[in-house]
Amino acid sequence: MRLAHAWRVVFALLTISLAFFLLTANEPDTVHAQEPYCASQRSAELSKQILCPQCSGQTIHQSQAPIAQDMRARVCSLIDEGLSDEEILDYFVARYGENVLAEPPKSGFSLTIWLIPFVAMGLGIGGVVWAVKVLRRPAGQPLSARPAASAPSPGLDRYMDMVDSEMEGHASDD
Repeated sequence: MRLAHAWRVVFALLTISLAFFLLTANEPDTVHAQEPYCASQRSAELSKQILCPQCSGQTIHQSQAPIAQDMRARVCSLIDEGLSDEEILDYFVARYGENVLAEPPKSGFSLTIWLIPFVAMGLGIGGVVWAVKVLRRPAGQPLSARPAASAPSPGLDRYMDMVDSEMEGHASDD
């Protein structure tokens, strides 16, 4: 019964994790109309790395806001001017701040943002293992208790002798 409950808990945790992943996954790429066409794969990749300052959590690749359209056009013009990817990203960081980057830099305090998912996953796996361990132990046994060595107890020997004599008495009645 406890094992079935443990599997329900594990299944619930996995379902919640999957739902969270699906809700936070990136939205599919949108088709942008009403703006100059920039056929470069490089511009599309750069547009996915720059957040729209007006839209909450959308890159300029996803957003349809006028400022995002202007920023996409500026990415194309900066590519045409021969700037590198880092120089283009630095251009937008200089104008809008470091918050314009879709991926925070992997240094300094921002490094914690990159480490938190791994720490959370480790804690989650540890919690599931602990929950299964607790639910699999016999009822009333503390978590740290280990099975005792088979040392005979004096009361148990006397009880077993009584049971044997009772069983012999019932066997002779048949």
